[in-house]
Amino acid sequence: MTLEKKDQDDSKKEGDKKDDKDQKDQIDPKLAELMKDPDAVQALLAAKRAANDEAKQYRLKLEAIEQKKKEADEAALKEQGKFKELAETAQREKAEAEARFKTKLVELALMTEAVKLGIVDADGIKLADASQVKVDNNWNVQGAKEAIEALKAAKSYLFEKKEGAPLPPAQKPGLRGQGKEEKLTPHERMMRSEIK
Repeated sequence: MTLEKKDQDDSKKEGDKKDDKDQKDQIDPKLAELMKDPDAVQALLAAKRAANDEAKQYRLKLEAIEQKKKEADEAALKEQGKFKELAETAQREKAEAEARFKTKLVELALMTEAVKLGIVDADGIKLADASQVKVDNNWNVQGAKEAIEALKAAKSYLFEKKEGAPLPPAQKPGLRGQGKEEKLTPHERMMRSEIK
């Protein structure tokens, strides 16, 4: 070995000793005190482990609470979806009911106008063009009279009264129970009503 290398090695050893001395000077006094007492180090480690366990328990509780909140939010979203479905179903049922009501309202308006113009056969109303009849927002029917007048112009035979047609028999005025029926037994009255 050369002399220069030997000097460098010696200087390194001296520098290492100085660094160790500097490190001892830089150690926290509390740690230096703890290093003297091994039981204190064990107590500190036990306290640290207990604190870590407690922190872990709190973290697990927090995670459980966050999970429950997430599940509750998901359930609320699902319920909102159900409410949305229920609202859509109710809206659809309402629209269907309104359509049926409007159809019946148009039929009644056509029947009323047909009777006013003297229709003979009520089934003839089905031949009227109901597409021109409209129902407004206040449930007023418009165009029924025009539709029946157009039907009467096109199929006047539905509105003609046939002459010589017999009228239905009228009931005779008087009180019930007079005459022959009063003399009949209840069994005979029942038999007579079944024959009719």
